[in-house]
Amino acid sequence: MSQTYEVQSVALALAFALRFSVSARGEERLFYRNAAVFTISYAVFSIIGYVAEDHGFPSGSLMDLCWTVPFTLLSLLAMQPSLATYPQSRPSQLLNSSGLHGICAFGLATMSLTASGLLARHRPLFGGWVVFVAFCLLAARTIARELQLHRVHTQLEDFALRDPLTGLANRTALERALVGRDEVENRNSDRQTVVLFIDLDRFKLINDGFGHHFGDLVLKEVSNLLRLATREQDLIARQGGDEFVVLLDRIDLAGAQEVADRIGTMIRKPIQIAGKTVHLSASVGLASRGFGEGGETLLEDADCAMYNAKSLGRDRIELFTPELLIKAKSAHTLHTDLREALADGQITVHYQPIYGCESAEIKGFEALVRWRHPKRGYISPGDFIPIAEETGLIVELGQYVLRIACAQCHAWNVQFGRELAISVNVSARQFADRGFIRTVTETLEASGLRPQLLKLEITETVLLGGYGGIGEMLSELRSAGIKIALDDFGTGYSSLSYLMNFPFDILKIDRSFVSHIHHDFRRSETVRKIVELAAILGMRTIAEGVETAEELACVRDLGCDFVQGYLLSRPLAPEAVSALLSLEIKAAQSPSSKPVHSGHFTALAS
Repeated sequence: MSQTYEVQSVALALAFALRFSVSARGEERLFYRNAAVFTISYAVFSIIGYVAEDHGFPSGSLMDLCWTVPFTLLSLLAMQPSLATYPQSRPSQLLNSSGLHGICAFGLATMSLTASGLLARHRPLFGGWVVFVAFCLLAARTIARELQLHRVHTQLEDFALRDPLTGLANRTALERALVGRDEVENRNSDRQTVVLFIDLDRFKLINDGFGHHFGDLVLKEVSNLLRLATREQDLIARQGGDEFVVLLDRIDLAGAQEVADRIGTMIRKPIQIAGKTVHLSASVGLASRGFGEGGETLLEDADCAMYNAKSLGRDRIELFTPELLIKAKSAHTLHTDLREALADGQITVHYQPIYGCESAEIKGFEALVRWRHPKRGYISPGDFIPIAEETGLIVELGQYVLRIACAQCHAWNVQFGRELAISVNVSARQFADRGFIRTVTETLEASGLRPQLLKLEITETVLLGGYGGIGEMLSELRSAGIKIALDDFGTGYSSLSYLMNFPFDILKIDRSFVSHIHHDFRRSETVRKIVELAAILGMRTIAEGVETAEELACVRDLGCDFVQGYLLSRPLAPEAVSALLSLEIKAAQSPSSKPVHSGHFTALAS
């Protein structure tokens, strides 16, 4: 019977060694390694004592000291400083279902070996074979079951920590990694973690234009690009939607900036997917750990920096600073107030006159949104329009402006017997709405305004991002009689190609070409060629941002069809527009009077 203890010790040591070899977590491997060492030393000292004492263990002999050696070794091991690098584990991690199965199997083996030992007293040879065979069968069954359970557990754990679409780490895996960095960095202050928060710009246009399946293909390709742009030790996670997070370990800010630049460059290159060319860009927020900051705070800081990058024009990298928190809180407050403003009637529409260059008469107006906050006063569109675009409020805001502007323009035409046109700016978010065309036509019907008097102004933002169906939508709008104007012409990446691929009625020449045009030969020649090109393609031109009499004279001489700017009139409230139109009618009825413009109602330069 005494040999049975040694056999059990060896079997138990083998079981612990097996668990050590298949364990993934550091704390589990430490536990099973130490248990195996303890059991082996226990068995060795038992065997030595058994042989040295002539097959017995007399009480009180020196060999009794050997029993204390394994416990002494464990105590010394627990005092090693290296153990501090392991995070505190929960007891349940070691007593999981797989471990309980192993303990039960070992108990059965012990019972079998004990019973076999009793049999061996009467038939030693037969009993020995029984012990050996029983142990081998039980050990084989236990090992096979353990390996199977380990494979299933590994697969389930991997599935739970992976994004099913891209194969990247998911949010749960990211949170675990951030917690792990917290525990390590609390002990290693020289180890720095940097988080990159990446958001694809205008990705909704791709989903709306080509469908979500195509959008999924784009996300997979972006995931591959992120793998190529980052280091092997970096963690890449899909936060959700079109948002990705890269966790950079053991890196300084300069190195993190290089990784972020590399990511931006690779995403910016045209991507070929399913026979289509997609142009992408990304806004990236970068945050490094400050003193006492946790991983969750680090992620929020990077997210805040990313939104700052979007507010500054997208397709850029921004580093988090404490000032951004104040800005983010202000933006959140502004977003909340904007929702209330739409409901409470705080949003109004002002109108900037557009004059004919030859007739010097008002031909129409551009509708411009204005917001006067009850506490903060006038809020610039440059502050709240980007927030409306990011949050989707731009759709509701745009519908409101379109409805008010069309109704007001029709009212002026009825009142003054005119055929004034109204220009309304349309954002990419509005144009991506599948119900946009129906909204426009229903608004025209409700207002009574003829479709030919509505001009929708779009920028190249609407045309970017691989958005499908844009040409068909523009053609459908034009077939209904609505005019399409390309705003800020000349300031984008490929405006000339737009003229060939999309139907436009009007080109609005950006102020950057008009400013100081009278003493800049290159600007004046550029405007001349734009006017000539527009005439060849059957389009008309509007010169924006005219602020001096010299600029006005120059654009008229170059052949621009229409003009608008602060020289002629600032955006006016509806009451001021009515007064201006009345004054223009009186001026037209008086032969000695010249056409007038708003502001101080001085004569229009000729």
